[in-house]
Amino acid sequence: MPRVQAYSRDPDDEMYLNLAIAAQADFIVTRDNDLLALATDHSIEAKQFRQLTGNRINIITPVAFLADVAESRR
Repeated sequence: MPRVQAYSRDPDDEMYLNLAIAAQADFIVTRDNDLLALATDHSIEAKQFRQLTGNRINIITPVAFLADVAESRR
């Protein structure tokens, strides 16, 4: 898998970011604080990720994901 997004804050998470980008995922569902930080962090890498994905990939907790799914079914 090509490395599109670097993530120095937690290099072990890079593979998940690059997989989500390659798969054109809508969500990354995680409890990992380093991944969750990408959604709101002001670091250069976080801003690059949001710009690269057009804010299309939502990085949220499992609880928030389940609430989102439940809301979409109403």
